[in-house]
Amino acid sequence: MLLPFPIPVPIPLVPRWFPRPERRNDSDKGTFGVSPDEIEAVVRSWRGNGIAISAIDTAAIGEVQGSPSRIAHALRDTAEPARRAVESIGHRLLTMSELLDTSVTTTVASDARVASTFDSLRTR
Repeated sequence: MLLPFPIPVPIPLVPRWFPRPERRNDSDKGTFGVSPDEIEAVVRSWRGNGIAISAIDTAAIGEVQGSPSRIAHALRDTAEPARRAVESIGHRLLTMSELLDTSVTTTVASDARVASTFDSLRTR
C-alpha cells in the first residue's frame, strides 16, 4: 500500500547501547551510573523523534479520493484522530526531552554544590 504522505525515518528512541547490562559507574562524570553523554544521546533522540513525528502530515488521509465505500469513508475518518495522535506523541517526546535535559542540568549542578559542601568538611 502506498501512503499518501511520507513518513520520516525515525531516530531510535533510545540508543541501541543504552542501557548496557555490564553498566558500572567507573567514571567520575557518571550520574547514577549513566554518563552525561549517554543522557544527552537520549535527549537528542527524543527531541529528533518528536520533531520528525510532529512533521507527519495526516491531512492527505482525509483527502483520499475513491468510491463511496465504507473502507474509503473509514479511511477519510481517520485523518483527525491520526492528527491528534501525531500531535500528542510528538509533543510528549519533545516534553520528555526537555524534562530530561533540565533534570540532568539541575542534577549535575546540585551534585557539584553538594560535593563542594562535603569537600569543605574534610578539614573538620
